Amino acid sequence: MNPKGKLIPIGGNETKRATKEKTASGRASIKVKMEILHRILQEAKGSQTHIEIIPTASAIPNEISGDYLEAYKHLMAHKVGVMNIRTKLQTDKKDYLDRLKKADAIMFTGGDQRKIVSAFADTEFMNILNERYHNEPNFVIAGTSAGAMGMSEIMIAGGDSIEAMFKGTTRIQKGLGLIKTAIIVSHFVVRGRFGRLAVAV
Repeated sequence: MNPKGKLIPIGGNETKRATKEKTASGRASIKVKMEILHRILQEAKGSQTHIEIIPTASAIPNEISGDYLEAYKHLMAHKVGVMNIRTKLQTDKKDYLDRLKKADAIMFTGGDQRKIVSAFADTEFMNILNERYHNEPNFVIAGTSAGAMGMSEIMIAGGDSIEAMFKGTTRIQKGLGLIKTAIIVSHFVVRGRFGRLAVAV
């Protein structure tokens, strides 16, 4: 059965900061140009969306979470939270499970996709996430960069882009399994990752 929810994998490096521009009168104005983040809200409940940011993959979770909190504030999202889950021991805490059950959208940030799988695979959190994704039409799971790569059942876990074709260079492992018919690669052109994808496929 096809999932009823929505999966939004993002290539990475999406705009998450409002820019200041001068108007014709010389006064500064803030220009909000964050189409991808706005689209995530649109696919859920618009400005009424309750979205939870999960920075597990990031080496700088507080900084990256702050960027997204500020970005969604500019997009007029009324309820944005951060689940600062670092290890599997934290994943199934009651507070996080309760928040997951109430959220309209979940967003995994960039960083290292292996950290996401390590923290979330085979947990009650993933059971609930999967159940909602498969049964609720307006439930959204978004992920950027590593957060996107971790979505697939077969995941590229690392490897040198230049020497990707050499045996044993490209590493693959089991991902979160949210999509079983594709392998997701982020920063595809900018970081020259075609070789890694070819080997993984």
